[in-house]
Amino acid sequence: MRAIVLLLFFSFNCLGQSRERVVLDSLLAELSSGKYKNSYDTGKVKLLGDIAAAYYMINHDSMAIYAKEGLSLSMQLNYKYGEAICWAQLAQANYDNFNEALEYCHKALKIFEQVNDENNMALTLRKIGGLYFNMEKFPEALNYFDRALSYFEKTHDRKGVAGMHHSIAAVYINMDKFSTALEHQLLALKYFEEINNTRNIAMANSNIGNCYVGLKEYNKALLHSSRAVRMFGALRVNDYGYATVLSERGYIHYRIATDSTSVIQPDSLLPEGRSANLAKAIQYYNEAYSVYLKSPDFSPATILERLSAAMEATGRYKEALQLYKQADKISDSLLSEDTRLKVSAQETRREMDLKDRQIELNRIQEKQKKAERNFYVASILILFVVTGIVTRNFVKQKRTNALLEKEKIKSNELLIQKDSLLGQKDLLMKEIHHRVKNNLQVINTLLELQLDTITDENAQKAIREGMGRIKSISLTHHQLYHDEHINTIEFSRFAKDLESQVTAVFKKNGQQVAFNNSIPEIYLDVDTAMPLGLMLNELLTNSFKYAFNGAVNCGINVTIDKVDSQYRLVYSDTGPGLPENFEILKSGRLGMIILVNLSKQLKGSFNYNSKNKQFIILFCDITTRKKTS
Repeated sequence: MRAIVLLLFFSFNCLGQSRERVVLDSLLAELSSGKYKNSYDTGKVKLLGDIAAAYYMINHDSMAIYAKEGLSLSMQLNYKYGEAICWAQLAQANYDNFNEALEYCHKALKIFEQVNDENNMALTLRKIGGLYFNMEKFPEALNYFDRALSYFEKTHDRKGVAGMHHSIAAVYINMDKFSTALEHQLLALKYFEEINNTRNIAMANSNIGNCYVGLKEYNKALLHSSRAVRMFGALRVNDYGYATVLSERGYIHYRIATDSTSVIQPDSLLPEGRSANLAKAIQYYNEAYSVYLKSPDFSPATILERLSAAMEATGRYKEALQLYKQADKISDSLLSEDTRLKVSAQETRREMDLKDRQIELNRIQEKQKKAERNFYVASILILFVVTGIVTRNFVKQKRTNALLEKEKIKSNELLIQKDSLLGQKDLLMKEIHHRVKNNLQVINTLLELQLDTITDENAQKAIREGMGRIKSISLTHHQLYHDEHINTIEFSRFAKDLESQVTAVFKKNGQQVAFNNSIPEIYLDVDTAMPLGLMLNELLTNSFKYAFNGAVNCGINVTIDKVDSQYRLVYSDTGPGLPENFEILKSGRLGMIILVNLSKQLKGSFNYNSKNKQFIILFCDITTRKKTS
């Protein structure tokens, strides 16, 4: 569902690049005409803002440069409205950097509230909600979307109201509240029909179909999806929107084929039988991909992933694996391109900063020269000899100042280069962690395929346990890739993700498992977090395999605290515990051997307290281990 939601934000802001190019050329010509060469007023701020806006669909780096220049001038002039517009444009230019864009949006919103600009308040609140949505912080997104909706209604902006109902519906879809999502999506359709926006009417129908898919009312979903496909076909466009509605049409057939609880009614528009619906799904996925080939201005990775899943469901595993690899390759290439663009943007900003400093230096030198001329005239009138002496001393001082200024500029350049290299290093490290995570996912996929060909239960059990350990390692790299701290992991959040991952694999139908995760916010280095995560994975797996055998209401408690220079992890469950006189080292179980060896690797220990039925792991972080080694 996520891909369709992102399209909503895109579709409301998309403008033709060719028209923007004409407007941009005209604005750049006005800026370079000489009219604003020595002008520092609100008119120049407005022109810089117009240029930044024109760059939106062409080059975000250039948009950021002109928005930054407009912001600097607005601050010099104490021009609050211009400052707010430039903050909003900087947020738009850096929309893929969620935290930075949020900071800019909040600065813009604060000023718009001060000047009571309700239209821009609504637009900024919508941007903030979109950022929280992309960060998957849905309650926060819903809060800002609701606030934006109230302002759009207050200013009688029907297109804005429709867009907000779209966005609010998207949040509820991601929260699995499909009935509420449907209510907002139907309101959005109503407003789009009032303003006669055919493209958005089609998109609204496709999203209504998505809501009905969530409610498992597949016949209604197909009716709205068919209407969206017909409307796009009549528009005769081959773009992201058309490809998306075709893909969503295929997804309806895929869901009806793979949903074991669904029953196709006799009067249904859907074909009967699993095979027929899978064939329809593959047909529409292929049509969506053909639209991409006609106008390749977006990434087809999602379409290929869905096509791969449909192929896998039909037993065409080889084709499914090839499509998955193709989608993964596209994702990797987009990541590499994104990395290159970010590095290029850093270089562009660095050059712009140097240019700004040079302009400021020239301005200061111009003022100094004017003061010098006045000084010379006054000195000649008073005494010619004194003028000569002062002039000679001034020239000497000027040379000294020039040498000092050169050294200062050189030092600043070296510092900027150092910051740039560190930023590139962080980006490359994140890309490495992303690739490792993808490779582990490919290994897991291959093991899943192999699992289908093995009949021996012991072998299947061993492969599933190995897959669990691989997923634990993959989760570590996922955290490193998404976190701002690329060398450390926030272990409390990691433990929660690991609990969800193990529960999804081992929990039986009807079983209720309560987790009491009392781990504080603690950042551990990679060399400590990865072995500790494997140990926690083993304990969670053992609880489901042995402790909860047949139990319905189960519980798991995990805590971490610090004792002197060591950390202590205490783990327990509501199972019967280990047998009396159980000796860990003599048990011969692979899981116990792994737990003992990993604890030694962390310069700690692994023990079982039979009285309290608790496993106790003592471990040291890498800093302590280096001191004691």
